[in-house]
Amino acid sequence: MHAMPPPPDFNEVARLTREGRLPEATALIQRLLRGEPAAPPAAAPQRSAAPAGRRPRVIDVEPDAAAARPASAGASGAQPAANPGKSGLPRMPEALRGLLDKVRGGVEGLSAQPVQARTPPAPLPAGARFDTHSFSDQAGSRAYKLYIPSTLRGGQPAPLVVMLHGCTQSPDDFAAGTKMNALAEERGFLVAYPAQPPSAHAQKC
Repeated sequence: MHAMPPPPDFNEVARLTREGRLPEATALIQRLLRGEPAAPPAAAPQRSAAPAGRRPRVIDVEPDAAAARPASAGASGAQPAANPGKSGLPRMPEALRGLLDKVRGGVEGLSAQPVQARTPPAPLPAGARFDTHSFSDQAGSRAYKLYIPSTLRGGQPAPLVVMLHGCTQSPDDFAAGTKMNALAEERGFLVAYPAQPPSAHAQKC
């Protein structure tokens, strides 16, 4: 299999790094990790000319390319050619290169990661119910689960607590993680858990 080329956003990170714009490169990596779109590349900062008699500072240049440059130009002003295969451009710092590899591997491997095991549901007390229902109106319909504690008797009024789960969760996940049903058993209230379908939001947020 051929290696996939890096996404354009990571090419932009590499470009900013080569230009020495590390704060902008770091900010772009943070935006990518948060899933935000990359901002359009900012214009390169204006750099003042180097003072007369001083050579501009070059950071992390290929050793062969640096050795190929003479200390001073000859009378003809001609510069010897660099070794074949050496661009002479500044290299990306190894620490940042390793970070980019980890970020790229994490983004590309998200779909391949196994789904973590969910918290198993707690067993229902005798007489308690955790039923699935559906609510509909002019805006559409939503499924939900309703917990009725065993301490409630038929026709007895009780408070209702509505629990809205987070992204990638379901009513069962949320009930198991929050243990709200156990609290309902203790305090004697109903708990409703609306379910967000993937058709409304890809991550069920």
